[in-house]
Amino acid sequence: MNSVSDMMIGWILMVFAMMLPKLIVPIQLINEHCFKHMRLLMVFHFILGYAGVWIFTGFLLNLFILYINSKMPGSFVPAVIIGVIALIWQFSPVKQKCLNKGHHHPVLAAWGIQAYKDAFVFGCTHGFWCVGAGWALMFFPMLLPQGHNFAMLVVTFIMLSEHMEHPQIPRWRIDFRLKLLKILMSQNLIKR
Repeated sequence: MNSVSDMMIGWILMVFAMMLPKLIVPIQLINEHCFKHMRLLMVFHFILGYAGVWIFTGFLLNLFILYINSKMPGSFVPAVIIGVIALIWQFSPVKQKCLNKGHHHPVLAAWGIQAYKDAFVFGCTHGFWCVGAGWALMFFPMLLPQGHNFAMLVVTFIMLSEHMEHPQIPRWRIDFRLKLLKILMSQNLIKR
């Protein structure tokens, strides 16, 4: 059985690998709305806030996984249960609300300590809505006793794709949010 520290290292690496492409737009926004000499530090504060929310979430999820693994080692049952919850969550209005909030970009102070505070708070709120949208999808592969890496690739593709969608009215809707797949397919058709 892995220790919490080993699991957290894996979690942090996984979060940054999966989420960094989703941070391009907010980081561009920060770069466009601050003085050049402040950009690096403001982006650092934003990422610090964003990563803090995901690391805290990962700590809670990993504790839960350790508990589940101690009670049901090697079982697919927890993954199936969370998979069903993730499927319901995927099509829920709450998930859509979280995705919509992830598109919100606040006004940031232009200079001084307040600018760094704003960047940190922006990172925290962006991370909060990102966790709200993706917690179930991220949790499902972590519970799989086998096939974890493949499932994580699929989840990454889904999460990147749904982040590319425009905000929509929150309601129950079966929508697989495959914009990234459509873009990739259209690129292949253009090349032919």
